Amino acid sequence: MYRSASLIFASNSFALVLSFLRNILIARMIDSDNFGIGASFALALAAIEAGTNVGLDRYIVQNDDNEDPQLQANLQGVQILRGIAGTIAGLCLSIPYAAYLNNQDYLWAYQMLCLVPLSRAFLHLDIYRFERRRRFLPGAVSTTLGPLIGLTVGAVIAFTVRDFRAMLFAVLGQHLVFVVSSHVVSERRFEVTFDRWVWSRAAQFGAPLWVNSLLIFAVHNGESLLVGGLVGMGTLAVYYNALLMTLNASFLADTTLRTLSLPRLADLKSNPTGFNYAYASLLRWNYVATLVIAGGSYLVGAWLYLTLFGEHYSAGLAILAPLGIASAIKTLKVAPNTAAIALGQTGNLVLTNLPRVLSLPISAILLHFNQELSWVVLVVIIAEMIGVLVANIALARRASLSSIKIHAKETIWVLAICTAMYVDSTFRAPTEDKVFQLDRIKLSILLLAVAKLSVLFLKSKSSDTEPNVGDHT
Repeated sequence: MYRSASLIFASNSFALVLSFLRNILIARMIDSDNFGIGASFALALAAIEAGTNVGLDRYIVQNDDNEDPQLQANLQGVQILRGIAGTIAGLCLSIPYAAYLNNQDYLWAYQMLCLVPLSRAFLHLDIYRFERRRRFLPGAVSTTLGPLIGLTVGAVIAFTVRDFRAMLFAVLGQHLVFVVSSHVVSERRFEVTFDRWVWSRAAQFGAPLWVNSLLIFAVHNGESLLVGGLVGMGTLAVYYNALLMTLNASFLADTTLRTLSLPRLADLKSNPTGFNYAYASLLRWNYVATLVIAGGSYLVGAWLYLTLFGEHYSAGLAILAPLGIASAIKTLKVAPNTAAIALGQTGNLVLTNLPRVLSLPISAILLHFNQELSWVVLVVIIAEMIGVLVANIALARRASLSSIKIHAKETIWVLAICTAMYVDSTFRAPTEDKVFQLDRIKLSILLLAVAKLSVLFLKSKSSDTEPNVGDHT
C-alpha cells in the first residue's frame, strides 16, 4: 500500500511542480496583463473539460467488469463523442467568452484551444483500468510527461516572444503529449465500439459526476472568472497565481488519497466492516493532509509566493494564506466523497459543492462594489465549511455508515484550527516588508496543529496493526 502511495504521490507531485514551474517562469518573463490572458486560457479549458466530463476514468475503476475489453471499447467510444462535443462547444463559446473578458483581439487563441478536447477524445483508458489492479506506474508516466513538455515549450516561447502565446502553446503541447503517452504505456489496442446498454450504464453513473464537474468548475474557477470580467487581466493574474499555488497542494492531496483509496473501497463495498475500517483510515489521513496544507500556507505561504513570483504580484500577499486555508478546508471533502463514489452514490458530490456555487453571486456583488479580494476569500471559506458538513451528512444518511458519527469531533477540531489560522492571517496580513513572522500567536496556533497531527499520526500507525479486512472477496 505504501509503495503505491509513494508512487502516486511522487508522480502527482512531480507533475504539479512542473506545471507550477511553468507558470512561474512565464509569469517572470511576461507582464501581468499578458499572464492574465494566459490564465484565461486555463479557465477556458477547465470549462470545456467540466462541460463534457462524465467520469469515464472513475467508471472503469469502479466497475466490477473493468477488465472486459468490450466495456473499455464502448467507454472509449463515449470518450470520442465527448471530445467532439467539447470541440464544438469550445468553438461556439469562444466568441462570447473573449467578449466578456474584453479580449476580442485574441479570439484566434481561444479557438486554438479547441485542439485540446479534440486530441483528448483519443486518450487510451488503459492507464485508468490498471488502477483497479494497483498498477499505477503507467498512469504516473503519462501524468508527468505532459507537464514536462509543457514546461519546456512554455519557457522557450516566453523567452522568445514575451507574451501570452507562451501559455497557449505550453498548454497545447502538454495535453497532446499526455494523449500520446497513454497509448505508449497501454496493453490493449485502442478499439471503439458502440453499445447502447453500456452507454446508458455509463451515463447513469456519470450524470451526477457531470453535474458535479460543472459545480467543480464553478468552485475552482468561478471567482477567477468574476475577477477577470469585473476587474481586469492584471488582477486576474495576481488572483490566479495565488489560487493556483494553494490549489496545487489541495489537488495533490485529493488525487493521491482518492486514487489510492477508491480501488480498495470499491472492493469492500459489500463488506460493511471492512469498508468502515478502510474509510476511517482514509479519513485520518485526510485530516493530516488538511492540517499540513493549512499550516504550510499560514506559516510560509506569503513568503514563498513573493519569492517565486516577485514584487509585481505582491498584491496577492494578503490573500495567499487565507486562500491556502480555504483549499485545505476543501480537502476535507475528499474522504466522504471518495467513499460515496465507491458506493455508487455519485450524487453526493453534487450536494457537497452546491454551497460554494451558491456563494458566487455574493462574490460577484462584493467585487462589483469594492473589488476587494479578501472579502471574496471569506465567502469561499464559509462556503467550503458548509460543504464539508454537507459531505459528511450526505454520506451518513445515504450509506448508513454507523462509524461516521465517531469522526464528527475530529472534523470540528480540524475546522476550528483552520479558522484560527484564517483569522490571524487576515487581521495581521503580511506585507512586502514583513512577509514572514513567527510570534507567540502564530506559534501557539501552529503548536496546536502539530499536537493534533501527532494524535492523528499515532492513530493511523495504530490502525495499521489491526486485522486485515481488505482481503474480503
